[in-house]
Amino acid sequence: MFIERSMKENNIDPIIARSGHEYRRFYKDDLEIRCYYGEKNILTFESPIVMLPKDEVGKVLNFMLSGKFVPFRFWLKENIIYFQYHFSISDLRVGDSGKTRTRERIKLYLQNLGLMKEILTQEYACELTQFSPSLHEENTQEN
Repeated sequence: MFIERSMKENNIDPIIARSGHEYRRFYKDDLEIRCYYGEKNILTFESPIVMLPKDEVGKVLNFMLSGKFVPFRFWLKENIIYFQYHFSISDLRVGDSGKTRTRERIKLYLQNLGLMKEILTQEYACELTQFSPSLHEENTQEN
């Protein structure tokens, strides 16, 4: 119920986003967002935001590893840069303060996705991933 409530507070329909028993997928700010339970009762929000650039990779890696975005983090898989937030379900058992803090962080994560995409595409020349609806629209218009 906590995740559904948090999604509704951010104008995301949790029913439409459901993609299986413990997995949700939806779009916000032109980015695919995945929400799922992982090992050891960890809930993860992640988004494949951009492709690693072909040039000046070191600058992008320094940006990603700067630690400026804690509690959020970046990670790489197959040249795709992901932006992620994960937390333990036990954080929700701390009481209202734990739930409030986690709800605020989910909201902040969702707000920062567009900013991360903008920074990485404009300042570091990263390209959109195949998961971006706007990339599909551009390819459709070219054909």
